[in-house]
Amino acid sequence: MICAAMCACGDVSQVKIIDTDSKIYTQEELSDAIHTAIDYFRQNYDHCKLLNIRYAGDGNMREEFGLVVVFDFSTDNSDAVYKLGSFSPGETYSDMSFGMVRNGSGKWEVKNVGWYGT
Repeated sequence: MICAAMCACGDVSQVKIIDTDSKIYTQEELSDAIHTAIDYFRQNYDHCKLLNIRYAGDGNMREEFGLVVVFDFSTDNSDAVYKLGSFSPGETYSDMSFGMVRNGSGKWEVKNVGWYGT
């Protein structure tokens, strides 16, 4: 993997994917969206470890997103965590979210990152 050789990258090696049923999306669509979110985390969350991730559920749809993925992660003790913005070293953060949309070719992509419920 190129990222492993060039940067710290987000650690997704032990992420727990929490299964959530949907009447809107197939399991394949949910899996594709969640794995896209995991790849996004790996590429953009240096010095962080993804703990778990799940589809927020059919009742949590937002007009501007196809679906919402919720995740928890921890930061390492490095001061480099400050480069991510409002996170602190050695902390665990819960209920972050990725707003997911399909691009022109039908693939999922992350459109928005924020706190779940905001």
